[in-house]
Amino acid sequence: MYYRNIILVSFILALIVFSLLPTAPPRFLPPEFGFIDTIQIYGPSQYTARDSLIYYNLFAAMPSLHIGWTLLIGVMFVRSRVFIWIKAFGVMYPILTFIGIIITGNHYIIDAAGGLGVMLAAYLLYEAFLKIKHRMPSLAFIHYPRTD
Repeated sequence: MYYRNIILVSFILALIVFSLLPTAPPRFLPPEFGFIDTIQIYGPSQYTARDSLIYYNLFAAMPSLHIGWTLLIGVMFVRSRVFIWIKAFGVMYPILTFIGIIITGNHYIIDAAGGLGVMLAAYLLYEAFLKIKHRMPSLAFIHYPRTD
């Protein structure tokens, strides 16, 4: 529940950034820039159908929640008390995701940095909320047990 709440806070922060700074991914650049629109060529047809454009935001490349969320999941794996190979996966997962989003033209490198920043801000905001909640009995009705 703890990590889920951090993801929810990150989503709220990302929606603010998406609204204030709409950013197209590099795959939307003209062909002379060398990027291939992998979604157009290989992606599922629901992303290319004109009537499906109301379901997702084409200009939400910054920040990259792909990186932010995989980093948080990677941290969960690294902090787990299980096999070393799961911890290794926790390290590799965000790295492989970073490589994937760059080579497919879905994000710029700066988008990944933005995703890391959003996750860090979400973590700090949620931790601050937990400290305030712990000190203020009037917030006791909000119950978020820590399960880590």
